Amino acid sequence: MKFRFTLALMLLTAPCLAETTAGVALLHETSAQARPLSLTIWYPTEAQPSAVIGGNPVFQGVPAAPDAAFPAGPHPLVVMSHGGLRSARDSGAWLSSSIARAGFVVVEVNAPRPETAAIALNEIWQRPQDMRRAIDLLLADGTWGARVDESRITAAGFALGATAALSIAGAELDVPGYMRSCTAKDATDGPDCRWYAAGGAALSDTSAEGLAAMGRDARVTSVIAVNPEYLALLTAPCRSAQPADLSGQFR
Repeated sequence: MKFRFTLALMLLTAPCLAETTAGVALLHETSAQARPLSLTIWYPTEAQPSAVIGGNPVFQGVPAAPDAAFPAGPHPLVVMSHGGLRSARDSGAWLSSSIARAGFVVVEVNAPRPETAAIALNEIWQRPQDMRRAIDLLLADGTWGARVDESRITAAGFALGATAALSIAGAELDVPGYMRSCTAKDATDGPDCRWYAAGGAALSDTSAEGLAAMGRDARVTSVIAVNPEYLALLTAPCRSAQPADLSGQFR
């Protein structure tokens, strides 16, 4: 069964919070020395915004309240992987802050930006690993572990980040098809194919060991996937739920 989304959000429920803004905090995950992660944590708060987060040439920054007071009680957790291969840090702030204001803790995962096409080849399987590491860190953290409901964890993302979210939620990648996706006659304009070619990199050089290690994280119970890349090459397991279009839920 194939995933068929353009903008597809799995059903999320949370209490409505009046006059809620987005608080923001930072954590660092350094267990993999070659790929340290910077985690931007968004959460609901009643504090007034005093900073703008995530502004870049593509996305407008969003107002946030750094290190603001956290509301009582555990909240559902959303782990976010943003944008494409060369996206700037916090490029998902527009989505993360909106979900946080709806009553969730959102962790946007920022990995080192790949400097070359050859390094970027492995983003396809490293992004899901990054999300898994972020969940591990947050649940084990002395402060944040008590603030999240570990029975309600959502993987989220857009573009390549959405592909990562679907993968960690259980989607299976057609690896041979992926390896050929930049050489097929109808795929020369696919995501990043021309950039790879210009950099002398080929998808067939992607780490076979890394691709083989891709798999579901059983802690993830739902998924938000916005315009995922390589969607035609992802197959949903039979246990997969049906997607619900909730594109108007977040403001």
